[in-house]
Order: sequence, then structure tokens, then C-alpha cells
Amino acid sequence: MVTRAETNEKKAQRAQKEESLRPNRGLPKDAPALLKNYPVAQAAWRAIIREYNDLEREIVTRLDFDHLVDYCMLKQHLSEIQHIRELALQVCQELSSEHTRLLSEGKADEAIIIAIKIVGAFDAIARFDTRAERKRALIKQWRESLYLTPRARAGTVPRAKEKEEAPDDMEKLLDDVTSFVNDQ
Repeated sequence: MVTRAETNEKKAQRAQKEESLRPNRGLPKDAPALLKNYPVAQAAWRAIIREYNDLEREIVTRLDFDHLVDYCMLKQHLSEIQHIRELALQVCQELSSEHTRLLSEGKADEAIIIAIKIVGAFDAIARFDTRAERKRALIKQWRESLYLTPRARAGTVPRAKEKEEAPDDMEKLLDDVTSFVNDQ
């Protein structure tokens, strides 16, 4: 809120500058074409836009489009890492069963080769876990920058100002008289 005395001309200039910072279009409800082949990213887009549309205040605009797309792709990447980790875990379990079978059959040489493969599979799982943790940390940072955490929302933009009504003839006359008297 501006508390200093302003002329109507200065008020109009300030209002025009404020309005020029607002994009004309909002964010689309449907996931953009960039996310076409990424189902998890599309679902993340729809969920986040639904949340934003339920809010009383506008906290993201069309200017945040690319940031939102990148956030949704991070969610897609995390999902893919988790899927590959699950596959590596299945391979590890199958190798472990094979290792047990070979040991019971007395095939120690082959069992050693399988044990080495099991260690490799566990190493791969550990690398996937590390990558997933880095993605989660990035997602957390981006959630904060997109006002999706309680802490981030504490500093949200206040409600958009309602358009001021055009002054009636009496107000215009009083403003003109006030300006004339102040200029004397």
C-alpha cells in the first residue's frame, strides 16, 4: 500500500507498471506437449495445477511455466530411477536364488561368479539410491521455490488488488481542486 500523496497521473503510471509485470495468460490445466511421453510428469503437472487453482491467491504465473515443466520432469526422473532400482533388486534376488542352488549342487566355481554378480547388483542399487536422494533434494528445493511447502507459503504474494473504480465527476473535480491548491 502506498501511503505518500500521489497525483492521479503518478497513480496511473504506478498501476500501469504493476500491470505490465503480470502475464496475460495463466498456466494451462492440461500438461504441455513437452511432457507428452512422460506419464508421471503429466500427472505431476495436473496435480500441481489443481492445487494452484484451489488457492485463493495467485502464487505462480505463466512466467513460471518452464520451472514447472522442469519440476515435473524431476518427478519423472525420480520415478524412472525407482523403477530401475526395483529391477536391479529383482535381478539381485534371482542371482541370490541361483547362488543358493549352485552351492547346494556343489558348483562352487559357478557360485563365486554369481556372488560377484550379486555384489555388482548391490553396488548398482546403492548408486540408484544415491541418485534418487539427489533428485529428492532437488525436488524439495523446487517445491519451496514453487510455494508448495508450508514454509514457502508463509511468504506468499498478497491477494491481487481489485481494480479501482473510476472516479466519478465529483471526485475528479475535488482532485483537480486539490492539485490546483497544492501547486500554488
